[in-house]
Amino acid sequence: MGKDDWRTLLSSDGGLTVLYDEAPELSGRPLTTVHFSSEDEGASLTMEFVLNAMPDNPPEEWVRSGANTVEFWLHFTPVHEVSMSGFVMGDACHVSMRQNVDASTSFEAVQPQAKFSLHASEVRVARLRAFRAGAE
Repeated sequence: MGKDDWRTLLSSDGGLTVLYDEAPELSGRPLTTVHFSSEDEGASLTMEFVLNAMPDNPPEEWVRSGANTVEFWLHFTPVHEVSMSGFVMGDACHVSMRQNVDASTSFEAVQPQAKFSLHASEVRVARLRAFRAGAE
């Protein structure tokens, strides 16, 4: 995503702005989970991102536990539009997120032969945790 701080698009950042001095890069990482569901507000979509490094300002409990990986889920709701073409789970993506003129958010993940995009009213961090990779 470059230098843009995509965290400013979140209705709730789940603590990411405290953990990271600068927004962690989402591009170059695989999407390992994409989950569609139905809620009172309409369709929602949750996707998982795994960062293979600790943040700038990790909580002491994460340091004590020997955690070396951060996982967070972005939750988009209500989802107004989704497009998916030839997507391969696990392959690295170029990711972009932007705010639209109506204050909604557009998300796009592009692979060499595939593209996944969505448009939603709101995006927030739904889950945030750290763990020791290889220990689970």
